[in-house]
Amino acid sequence: MNTALRMRLQNRYRGRLRPPQGILDSLGGALHTLLRATPSQDPFFLGHGLDLLLLRLGGDLAYIVTVKADALETRWWTPEGPEVPRPVQAFCRTLLENPHRTLVLRDCAQTSFLEDRRELQAQDIRAAAGATLWSDDRVKGMVFIHFKAPHAFTRPELALLDAVAGFLSRVLEVEELKSSLRNLETALDITRAVVEDSSIQDPATDLPNLRYLEIWLKAKLGKLRKNRAPMTVAAFFAPGPGTRVREMAEGVRGGDLVVSEGHGRYLVVLQRTSRKTGHAFLERLRGKLGQVPMGATLWSPGLDDPAFASVRKRLDQALGESRSQTEPQLVWNLADGSA
Repeated sequence: MNTALRMRLQNRYRGRLRPPQGILDSLGGALHTLLRATPSQDPFFLGHGLDLLLLRLGGDLAYIVTVKADALETRWWTPEGPEVPRPVQAFCRTLLENPHRTLVLRDCAQTSFLEDRRELQAQDIRAAAGATLWSDDRVKGMVFIHFKAPHAFTRPELALLDAVAGFLSRVLEVEELKSSLRNLETALDITRAVVEDSSIQDPATDLPNLRYLEIWLKAKLGKLRKNRAPMTVAAFFAPGPGTRVREMAEGVRGGDLVVSEGHGRYLVVLQRTSRKTGHAFLERLRGKLGQVPMGATLWSPGLDDPAFASVRKRLDQALGESRSQTEPQLVWNLADGSA
């Protein structure tokens, strides 16, 4: 074969194998528009991808259908508005049966396999194209574009549809990860709230909290009422980190209780303790704490309620009086009004 003939054959087949420059230019321009208009921080990446399809292909409606456990949901479409009907899903089954192919319907009126023709006619859909969105080798969604007139799809248009579908697959994967993260955060918040609500220890001081006191009262008050044994109950303020209170609490008698109410306020509950014994014990505690304001009262079986409502009312009055003194003293407020 002479040189001239070989050159003519090479030029002929090289021209056939080389993709038309228009395809490359269109695809490159579309990708540039997509990346420039939708940076990674843009939460409307999916919407921009649909807008790009309408802009470059000249369609009338573009939308995304997600696939979750064989359930289909149309979640994003453009344009939106009250006059725009929700996109039909007439093409989904066909595309799912052939997920590795691009759906191309140049004229729906001449297509025999479509089932829901009346809905297509009602929305004036004459042509459509679609592609699948993949994640982890599974179809997670589909992207479609509709036309109100028959449309002869070109190779650059189908190349653009495949390119946008690839981008949207990644975006949809990120959206699913974000959704999973939001669900995880919600579950964590609920778990944290349950733990905090059911915790029986104050995290700032490691002392029992009011939740523990509630449980403790339910367990103890029945026996105390039966034995008709009083309790000395005191409230005091000790602002600061609570180190002194923890050290003081370690020295109380077994069975007695020091409770953190929060914001620097504490309760002392002394079982089977009269006023005389309780007064002496509380003064020793105040000596360890630095003469803090303190109010005290007696819980009496048969007179006071098991929820400490009446006791708290007397404690608030006694503690308020103690805090108003120039040099705070231990102030008693008993059920009969005696101090």
